[in-house]
Amino acid sequence: CFDHIRVLRCVQNIYLPSGRIDHIAAQLLAVPCGLLAAAAAFQLHQLHLSGMPKTQIWLFSFSAFALHVLLHILAVIWLVPCLSNIGVEHKDNEVSYAETARHHAPNFFNTNAVHCLRSKIIHEHSPPCVFYTKGKEHALEVNESLGQYYQVFSFDKQRSWKDEVNREQTPAFLRPVVDRLGSHHF
Repeated sequence: CFDHIRVLRCVQNIYLPSGRIDHIAAQLLAVPCGLLAAAAAFQLHQLHLSGMPKTQIWLFSFSAFALHVLLHILAVIWLVPCLSNIGVEHKDNEVSYAETARHHAPNFFNTNAVHCLRSKIIHEHSPPCVFYTKGKEHALEVNESLGQYYQVFSFDKQRSWKDEVNREQTPAFLRPVVDRLGSHHF
């Protein structure tokens, strides 16, 4: 139950490594869309545009529902993969967890409030796992034994747009402009 509340109320974004959930959701949308098709068929029948007798209204609506669900699922299973790059092979990422965690503050451990409380109160880690709040990354502390590698860069030195961290955060369409700025410090 806590995970459901955490996902719905506490987590600002989620990264799903594959499109499987999206594919299943697109298939499940066939049912509500089929209900809309059945309602449209019912309305057409009521407006006497279907040319069918009134005794077959349920058959007409059910047929519209079933036909839409069938076509929707067939389109999701066969048409969408043909028009997209789902079959494209992706190479595995060879970057370690520690290296990735140095650049990205939120992770499974510090976004889990129960884990953070357990780290502080029960296990008495020093420093404990600090709960991640967006915009408060400076409060996170490094503890490699807990998988906490993120550390806010100090502001005592000037950083340029050439720095790796700043370059990662620059949107791709702005990178040519940033490269032209070159050695300007911000």
